[in-house]
Amino acid sequence: PARASIVLPTRNRAALVAQAIRSVQAQDFQDWELIVVDDGSSDDTRAVVSAFLDDGRIRLESIEHAGAAVARNHALALARGEFFAYIDSDNLWFPDFLAAAVAAFDAEPGLDLLYGALVTEAHGLADSCLLLQDFDRPRLLQGNYIDMNTVVHRCTLYAELGGFDESLDRLLDWDLLLRYTAGRTART
Repeated sequence: PARASIVLPTRNRAALVAQAIRSVQAQDFQDWELIVVDDGSSDDTRAVVSAFLDDGRIRLESIEHAGAAVARNHALALARGEFFAYIDSDNLWFPDFLAAAVAAFDAEPGLDLLYGALVTEAHGLADSCLLLQDFDRPRLLQGNYIDMNTVVHRCTLYAELGGFDESLDRLLDWDLLLRYTAGRTART
């Protein structure tokens, strides 16, 4: 199996999903599998993703519309990598993202979860386009400042604590991060 499993849920994103997939294919670190879960799209999303299936690392799963938590959990249940990463169909990764994450895990065997900076124009940041703050559990309890598209964690967290709460329609990433970081020591 690949060292990194990448979860990409999508619904009615035919115009965007190809760019997200291409950004995964462009990774410097190439030992990955990409599990795309189409959450009941009514547009051409499945056809767009199908055009990438000649890359044997990419898999398309189609489910009836059930929401992002169910779609992500479907992918997580199929994932076989040592590390799990997340990308949404309207996001892109820099080419060195996975390489940097895997190198950090290899350098720190006790590290369970990491996140990186998000370059964004959509978050209304006053002085920057960079969203990154050091880990602060009390602050995380007050509100989520970690974008799921920058999160990578060991598969053992999923095995131990489960996936996304399917009863939530919103804030499911925050809930997962709160569970995955509870009782753990932060390192910067």
